[in-house]
Amino acid sequence: MWWRRNPSPAVLNARYVAIRTAEARGFTDRLLQAARDRTPGVRRLAVPLLYRFWLREPEKGWDLLTRLGQDVIHFPGVPDRFATEVFGELSTAIVNRCRGDPEQLQKMAAIWRMPLERLFASPLAKIFGRGVVLRLLARPIIAVLRRQPAYQPNNLKELSVTFARSSEFREAWHASLACLEHPERGLGAIAQILSRKDLPFDLYLMLLCERTLIYHGVNVDPAGTFALLEQVFSEGQPWFRQSVLYILFHMLGYLPDVEDAWLDRYVAIAEEFVASDAWRMRTSVARYNFASHLGWPEIVIDQHRPGTAPRIVPRLMERAIAAGDAEQIEGLFGAIDATAFAYGRAPLALKLLERTVEIGGASVEERVLKSLATVRLQDQPLVDAFLEEHRNLARFRPRVEGIESTIHEEDTPSLLDGLTVQLILTSDYFRGRVCDAFRRAAEARNVTQFVVQILEWLRDEFSQMAPR
Repeated sequence: MWWRRNPSPAVLNARYVAIRTAEARGFTDRLLQAARDRTPGVRRLAVPLLYRFWLREPEKGWDLLTRLGQDVIHFPGVPDRFATEVFGELSTAIVNRCRGDPEQLQKMAAIWRMPLERLFASPLAKIFGRGVVLRLLARPIIAVLRRQPAYQPNNLKELSVTFARSSEFREAWHASLACLEHPERGLGAIAQILSRKDLPFDLYLMLLCERTLIYHGVNVDPAGTFALLEQVFSEGQPWFRQSVLYILFHMLGYLPDVEDAWLDRYVAIAEEFVASDAWRMRTSVARYNFASHLGWPEIVIDQHRPGTAPRIVPRLMERAIAAGDAEQIEGLFGAIDATAFAYGRAPLALKLLERTVEIGGASVEERVLKSLATVRLQDQPLVDAFLEEHRNLARFRPRVEGIESTIHEEDTPSLLDGLTVQLILTSDYFRGRVCDAFRRAAEARNVTQFVVQILEWLRDEFSQMAPR
């Protein structure tokens, strides 16, 4: 029917209210029905609420995820694109939340392994081989990569450019990979690569160099890595500036003690990131808004110096509001939203929202409401208490309860990143497995080949995790 192809805002709002009601009342069957609803736009709203349901009622949430996993493969072995995307996106949000709990990670691995086992045991796999069914499974993953949000360069367009690189260009890939595989060799190769002014933005190099520098910054030479990052930020590849913010976030977050001078320097780097307009980055195929990265220094400072006032986001928000820079304002609200949703720091997010209301008043109230709805996904009682405590905001409460969060399903795939970083830092075995994944990717000549190689890698990892 026409409305299933192009639903009106009223239809979408009605579906959202129904899903929100089912989540609040714990109606698992209704939530499963919502997860299977193929009306355009519904999944975008549903996945965050399914995640909230898992947070509130974990046992029912695990059961819901298991049942969604059963939808992924249809007879005779054809992956269901829609079900695969919903299952994968909800899974990544859950993994991000439970990444420090080995028992829950094992439970997740078992749930992920289930559709893969069904796929490889299917008639289609037996007739045409595993390579064919893996290419079929790659299609929904490619669809997710196609619709990544404005802050995420790990997307289909950038991957297409990356895997069209020449063999000569890929020599930089192999040189960088050696720094992660053999930490004792130091970071000379990466320092040289990132100092080249002729190097275009490359997703493979960005991802690999980030993870390598995080590893060295935490486990090998924190002071030397910090000095190199300062040099790269000031003199190196402009497109790696946003990566410096990202690396310092993980590096300083994992170090047990951080001196004041490093925190001060991180703040200065973040402010220079904005002043130099590096938060708006253009590549050959896309333009990105990285203002959402500016929440990272606030999280690190709050971790190491709890109780101190926010130092970056409020000051930048004040300048952006005064300048009427809507794009930067939205990016800074994105930083607040990610602080709550992606990093589980709801109290800090509320502190940032409190300062934002003080700065912007009525001009930002509507956007503050959306952020409060996002924080509510993680911690409803805390938001309710916050609104009760701040009488000037109490009038927001009825509206916050019904407003749509700013977090949508396309935001969730990037949440796997935190688990990957944690495992690289804590397990030499897993660091070796990640190096193997990068080595395989270095041979891919298009996005489909790359995704199939990652699926093969995951298949191998899950088979090793299978119960003996």
